[in-house]
Amino acid sequence: MKTIAFFTCSNGYGHLKRVVEVSKNLLEDFHVTIFCEKYQYDKFNKEISELPISFKFYNIENIRWDKVLENNKIYFKQYMDWINENKIHLFDYDVVVSDNVAGLLLHRKDIILMGSFLWHDVYFNKFGTNELSTFDSNLIQENTPRIITNKYVETGTLRKHSNKIQFGWGCEYKIIKPTNNFKKIVIVKPSLSYLDNYTNFFNKISKKYKDNYLISNDLRDSDNDSIFVIRPGIGMLTHCIENGTFPICVYDKSDSSEIIETAKLIEKMGLGISHDISDEFSLNNIQNLVDIYLYKRKTYEFNAYEKISDYLKKVI
Repeated sequence: MKTIAFFTCSNGYGHLKRVVEVSKNLLEDFHVTIFCEKYQYDKFNKEISELPISFKFYNIENIRWDKVLENNKIYFKQYMDWINENKIHLFDYDVVVSDNVAGLLLHRKDIILMGSFLWHDVYFNKFGTNELSTFDSNLIQENTPRIITNKYVETGTLRKHSNKIQFGWGCEYKIIKPTNNFKKIVIVKPSLSYLDNYTNFFNKISKKYKDNYLISNDLRDSDNDSIFVIRPGIGMLTHCIENGTFPICVYDKSDSSEIIETAKLIEKMGLGISHDISDEFSLNNIQNLVDIYLYKRKTYEFNAYEKISDYLKKVI
């Protein structure tokens, strides 16, 4: 049986969640190994520990955007140390997928990337010219790797990348009965220690609307009488779209360019709305947008996890 390895980004839980969902459809054709952070594995332990997948944990982190923001530091040496630590594993597998860290291209040129943004764009937009952005950008230009994307939320220079395999949303589409009577506000705080501005903003919403809505922090409150207030990572957006909940995509101007671009793309597509957390926030007109949201979402491509798996089966 052929072998495949996934190297996840160290930043948050969404990267591992996506890799696991793709892997579930590969288990009959591949021995699957996933390299990730121990804290990511622990988050999903109950649902993934019984899967016939080998999990290997990093000793060194690759990208942690929350730490970059917290310390205003790039950690380029640590990034190179992570690349050098993992290069010894790259040729143990028939197929290698990096989600979405480009640095491993330094040692294996046929690696497939998976993601809808590139970290070198995010770092460049934050710091200007810097070692990590230059390093990753050069690798991508020199190797023109295959990159699997969600075509609806591509950001930055990835929009012009020439070697893309484009799919849609990872979830299935479910027919959800529309409602204009929201009863719950589900506030999903970022999984890692991001800016204090997010915490302050979420606390203000809770206080402002607690008398009119049920305020929840439970993702299981995913139904059509819920509004989700989220920092719009792709995993969280996929959850909202799959469950027919309306996302309010909030962003802070000092956060990553990928998050800000994604929030605005979601509003442009009619799949939710975007909101700068430094502005005044009001729910008054949101209920009027529900019909537009539920109509437009039917026109998009779904089931991408299964389609990505089918693509990877054909790579060899």
